Amino acid sequence: MNSKTIKEVFNNNRISPKYSTKEINCNRNIYEQIEKENQDILQNILNKKFLFFFEKIYCKNNKKISMKEFGFDDLEIDLENIELFNDLLLKQKDDNDLKEKMKF
Repeated sequence: MNSKTIKEVFNNNRISPKYSTKEINCNRNIYEQIEKENQDILQNILNKKFLFFFEKIYCKNNKKISMKEFGFDDLEIDLENIELFNDLLLKQKDDNDLKEKMKF
């Protein structure tokens, strides 16, 4: 998954069965709708590698993301309710060895 773009993840993966209220190709259908509407800003985001977001947001524990670099001048996304890497480390209170392995 590290080498795939968000677009490839959407197009190649079926939605999890635990989301039984959604149709199995829901992600692919959303992508096709974006492609039809030719939304350049969203295409820019979807063409980024999955690893880009993993490193830039998850690992750096960014709870607020400015979307300026993607063309959304005044848009900031709040991830306060999303669990990020630091939150995962905090769950491993007593296992310093595991924490170091996770950081590596």
